[in-house]
Amino acid sequence: MASSDSAPFSDSGVTNSAPLVACIPLPMQGVENLRAWLTQTSNHAVSHDLRFCLSVIAPQSDHVNADLAGLTLAHEWAVLPIDAISAYPTALTEIAIRYPGSDIVQIGVDADLPYAWDARLRKGAYAAPM
Repeated sequence: MASSDSAPFSDSGVTNSAPLVACIPLPMQGVENLRAWLTQTSNHAVSHDLRFCLSVIAPQSDHVNADLAGLTLAHEWAVLPIDAISAYPTALTEIAIRYPGSDIVQIGVDADLPYAWDARLRKGAYAAPM
């Protein structure tokens, strides 16, 4: 294994990167095991400046908040109610306003993300010349 491959993922080699916001649109029918999925996804992340923002149809936001009540993660998380699935682009705009200067990534709730997924994504995003 080359020495560059053996560097820890917590040091992605990216300097001066923006904080990361993981936007997670929740389907209308809800998500089975959302608490376990969110915990695993947070546990597999290594960035200290990562936040999760779950967008959900407004009538379901109380249910999602109740399902996640008391959840302690290594990263901040919030539920963002939206009016309808068609309002999702507006939700992205609101997330950008709430977290200015942050990089925003969308994650599907069916994604099984590997350890250090956030550092890998960040490294790839910043590797290409702008």
